[in-house]
Amino acid sequence: MEYQHTAQGIFLSRPNRFIAHVMIDGREEVCHVKNTGRCRELLVPGARLVLEYHPEAAEKGRKTRYDVIGVYKEHGGARDETLLINMDSQAPNTAAWEWVQNGGLARWMAQEGDAAANCGPAVGPGNAKDRPAASLDTARTSLVTQSGTTKACPAIPETAPCAGLAGLFRASGTTLAKTHCRQPAITQLRREVACGASRFDLAFLLDGEPSFMEVKGVTLERQGIAAFPDAPTERGVKHVDELTALARKGVPCFLLLVIQMKGVVGFRPNWETHPKFGHALERAKKAGVRILAYDCLVTEGSMQIHAPIPIIL
Repeated sequence: MEYQHTAQGIFLSRPNRFIAHVMIDGREEVCHVKNTGRCRELLVPGARLVLEYHPEAAEKGRKTRYDVIGVYKEHGGARDETLLINMDSQAPNTAAWEWVQNGGLARWMAQEGDAAANCGPAVGPGNAKDRPAASLDTARTSLVTQSGTTKACPAIPETAPCAGLAGLFRASGTTLAKTHCRQPAITQLRREVACGASRFDLAFLLDGEPSFMEVKGVTLERQGIAAFPDAPTERGVKHVDELTALARKGVPCFLLLVIQMKGVVGFRPNWETHPKFGHALERAKKAGVRILAYDCLVTEGSMQIHAPIPIIL
């Protein structure tokens, strides 16, 4: 993802979660902070900030001309160096959409994350194109192959309140092919899809099966270890628990932790700040939610998901 207009400034103060006072070219400017988290270890007086400039602010009735989207953190990461951290809370979802759209998730499943599910003898049609076409709005739970036999995924009641995906989880007789170490077919990628009491960040068909992904942006790091959250997040716990509930019913679910920087060597839950989120991750992993953590290539004008990092649970 890219920003059209960027500038630099020096952080002065943050009166509340939504605004910051920033020195830009010798003048003090009130800027919108695109992250409602605490960010106390990032927004310290004198810190160099990256700002997104909106030249059309007055025409569009914006109260501020600048958004705070990044910060240079001194003595950060595993090498005790200066880190450029993207702190735009909207950036991870856009970057995740681009990553999935460009085949990142499929490559992860084929190469690293899902060998047991994606490798082995082929059963049934060998290619996605050989199977009946599916629609995300009308897709039905497929059969999965286990040890040469077929077993139906547990059915979700048709009354499941998935407002945007009517009839999403009805059972069908389609058998999914499992070819040897292949990339799965990911199609019909959508953003902000309502299901149950939550609105998941991404939804798509994974080899014809409706699947969901929740995305969490991570800006906190200590001595080279990224952590989430930086403040208690009951909403985050609820989202993870709802992924867990779907996974227990056989629905493919993913949690993507987008580390908005380079320079870290691992991720862990922030047990000190919100142990409930850590326990939610443990439940999710046990239920079969695929949990991924990726760092990012960050410049002042862009952020791109880059490489997987270990998760410490």
